Amino acid sequence: MEGIIYISKDVVFNEDEFHFKINFTIDGHSQDPQSSQHRGSAETAKVLTLDGLKEATNNFDDKILGQGGQGTVYRGVLQVKRTVAIKRSKVSDPNQVEQFISEVIVLSQINHRNVVQLLSCCLETEFPLLVYEFISNGTNFEHLRDQNKSLELGFKTRLRIATQTVGALAYLYSAASTPIIHRDVKTSNILLYHNRTAKVSDFGASRIVPLDQSQITTLVKGTLGPEDDRSLGVYFVSSMKDGRLLHIVERQIINEANVAQIKEVANISERCLRWKREDKPTMKEAAMELEGMLVMEEHRGEIQICH
Repeated sequence: MEGIIYISKDVVFNEDEFHFKINFTIDGHSQDPQSSQHRGSAETAKVLTLDGLKEATNNFDDKILGQGGQGTVYRGVLQVKRTVAIKRSKVSDPNQVEQFISEVIVLSQINHRNVVQLLSCCLETEFPLLVYEFISNGTNFEHLRDQNKSLELGFKTRLRIATQTVGALAYLYSAASTPIIHRDVKTSNILLYHNRTAKVSDFGASRIVPLDQSQITTLVKGTLGPEDDRSLGVYFVSSMKDGRLLHIVERQIINEANVAQIKEVANISERCLRWKREDKPTMKEAAMELEGMLVMEEHRGEIQICH
């Protein structure tokens, strides 16, 4: 059929309209991301040509932003002068196909300021290229590990990044049309915009939660996803270096934050790492606690300026 590319037996992309219909089954019920409750950032995107993306990336030559087992991400500049990130996936086994499908499904449903936006795709290759908004300041991991990075991450900045990240995860669990578990929260998957805004990325391992009544009830009670709550705890620990708390916390953080603040962040991290479901905070509760800390920190800064 002209204009149609089949990714798998369950996935069909329509080049002419960029209306992709992904038929997948959750607990025996067919789900259609094109229904009214599944419309998101990708719905109004336009398909780009392979020639256009080759031109934007200098033929996928020297503009690599990152690469790994799932593929390579290139920096590109479209003809409309917009800088974008282009993900070129490697296809070697069925699991990678599933990860690609999962990423398209998830990102097509999300429209949140702290989640990287899927803008478009190209369907002229063996495996579609995904086009994302370009986030200019790299990953949180890079800035935490590389002291030469120009973006200094002090206590308040780290607290803001953590608050925005947890807020995005809380949105995915409770405010999105269907609950989504990211499953791979780590500092290298948190991108930083030029104004230090956090953007959660890399949804290849994500999972959409089945919408049966028991799952809804569990989510209403505030249960965290088994992967993300521990990922969140590890994220905090690696961000704040909380191993032995004041013995390991960076000198810069100790100089900027008081002991009570450091202990409060460590407490949130420890609770997120607990195994028993009833002992964990909900993602919304964690977001609210961090937001409260951030408000107090910003208010403290305003008071110091006044004096």
